[in-house]
Amino acid sequence: MDLRPDAGGPSWSLARSSAKHGSITLGPGDSTDFTLNLGMAKENDEGSWKPATVAVTPPNETTALTLKWPWGPLVHQDGATHPATFVNPIG
Repeated sequence: MDLRPDAGGPSWSLARSSAKHGSITLGPGDSTDFTLNLGMAKENDEGSWKPATVAVTPPNETTALTLKWPWGPLVHQDGATHPATFVNPIG
């Protein structure tokens, strides 16, 4: 999952949770989900960053689905060892 700004600049590839995940096999019409942990910030907070879009690439795929970012700004922690914003496993 990549967060992207609207005026170019570097993307922020979200870290993955250390939570264990199992194998999931989906059949036609089946679905699954995942959750995000978001370290939200207030507008104009020092160190805040608001992406314009989020690109989600499913496991074993090479094409991303790009969506408009629906939430507010985040605490920008792209270099953090244990960031507050990360992706949890599917399922």
